[in-house]
Amino acid sequence: MTNEKLLLDDLGNYTSTEEHSLKKRESYLVSRISKKDSRAHKRIGYTR
Repeated sequence: MTNEKLLLDDLGNYTSTEEHSLKKRESYLVSRISKKDSRAHKRIGYTR
């Protein structure tokens, strides 16, 4: 339950399954990083 609360705080929304929430959170963090620094985006190894 704590993890779901954490995801709710980070994303500002709630998803029923934890796996789906983690994927949404991951893409959210990646997009935020890419906005700040595209080099960090590449360094993580994410390609879009």
